Amino acid sequence: MDKSIVISIGAINIALLVESSDCEFTHVGGFLDFAVKEQPDVSLHVFLNSFPEIHPDDLVFDSGGNWSLYKDHDKWILRFRTNNNFPQRLAIFDSDFHSGEIYLEQNGFQNRTFVFPLTRPIGQIFLTNLLAQGYGSNFHSCGIVDQGEGILFAGKSRAGKSTTAELWQGMEDAKVINDDHNIIRRQEGGFWLYSTPWPGTGGVALPASAPLKQIFILKQAPQNYVTQLTPVEAASALLVRSFPPFWDSQGMDFTLEFLDELSQNVPCYELGFIPDRNIVNFVRCVH
Repeated sequence: MDKSIVISIGAINIALLVESSDCEFTHVGGFLDFAVKEQPDVSLHVFLNSFPEIHPDDLVFDSGGNWSLYKDHDKWILRFRTNNNFPQRLAIFDSDFHSGEIYLEQNGFQNRTFVFPLTRPIGQIFLTNLLAQGYGSNFHSCGIVDQGEGILFAGKSRAGKSTTAELWQGMEDAKVINDDHNIIRRQEGGFWLYSTPWPGTGGVALPASAPLKQIFILKQAPQNYVTQLTPVEAASALLVRSFPPFWDSQGMDFTLEFLDELSQNVPCYELGFIPDRNIVNFVRCVH
């Protein structure tokens, strides 16, 4: 593969500018499916086996797991803690996340082989912050394009996202575009649904988009039912099923305003369902 590449996520073109062509990447997944030959909106320089000396003091968020986010003047610093022999990673982003550097180490691998720069968690944390710069939001969700229109099925863990993807796979005029992470953005003419390169357990991550028609909040239930949510209920339900930048007050302000606008303009329902294919026609009858 060409080591420098432009990846389009949510119609934002992100250039990964690798400082050396003498390397290979693992954990590439479906990222190459999202590659485009267009001018970038964002440029990230990727450095291999060369880490800067940093001493950030302002810890703004600790995941409690393997990463922490710091602020150092106008820079955001994301540190990834190593576990066993997994390669160390570090990212430094400018204040608006439209430029930055990602540093990769090949520990545990041979022959200058590195983890792809936008694999979890760096890619998703970067995207969370970038979207909060006025673009949109990323949701725990299954995204489907049905008869040319987008439907977002948002759900917490084990709510039925993967099951929903399985039930819609192969249905006429329908295409599952992602079974775990989908973006909503406001574009000219309304809101749009976009897939991302990060799939769920079903492994579905297609570079597709569509105008957003409906949102369903998934609930497992003993029978199929649908209840339309008020805008306030919808915004609240979507917030806890999204990836908000809790560490950034301005980013949170935008996210809350975005969810409020989204919930007032796109119908949002609570969907209880039995896991069989009857749910497809049931959803198609909701207006």
